Amino acid sequence: MTISIEDADRKIRDLAALTGEPMTVAMRISIEQRLRRESARRSRDPPARRFPHRDRDKALRRKRSNAIGYDENGLPR
Repeated sequence: MTISIEDADRKIRDLAALTGEPMTVAMRISIEQRLRRESARRSRDPPARRFPHRDRDKALRRKRSNAIGYDENGLPR
C-alpha cells in the first residue's frame, strides 16, 4: 500500500511493528476501531451538540418572524 503522507506512513509502520501485523491489517483494524468509537460517540451525543447551527438558525428565524412585515419563515409578506 502506498501512503503519500510520510508521517502517516511512519505511524502505520510503527503500529505494525508493535503489533506484529502486516501494515494493511494494522491499518484496517485501527480504522475499524476508530469508526466504531466515533459511531458510538455520535449516537450518544445530543443533536444540539452534533448540529450547533440548528439553535442559531432557530433564533434567527424567530427574530425575523417577530419583525414587522415578515412571516414565520422570515420571508417578506
